[in-house]
Amino acid sequence: MKKLSLIMISLFSLNISALDCSKYEAQIFGTVLESATTVDNREFNCQYKVEVEELFPHVFCSLDSFEIENNLVFDYSLSGKCLKAGESFSGYIVKDGLGIIFLD
Repeated sequence: MKKLSLIMISLFSLNISALDCSKYEAQIFGTVLESATTVDNREFNCQYKVEVEELFPHVFCSLDSFEIENNLVFDYSLSGKCLKAGESFSGYIVKDGLGIIFLD
């Protein structure tokens, strides 16, 4: 019984240390409030201010709607076509280790 308890405690402590998040994520349904396009090194980047309509955060490494709505959201798509103000969108949104929030 002691061995089983020791094994369970060891496994539990391993899972806690595995929760050190390098990225934070959520699935989002929202609306673009403001949109801007920039070109860096001949690549198009879209920047948005968004309103969150529905948010399904990651279970362990989650983003909340306050953080998303109060920061710029970047879209590094290669299409060069940015969403416009008033357009609805959905997808996954990620905050990386540098604090940049982007659509994935």
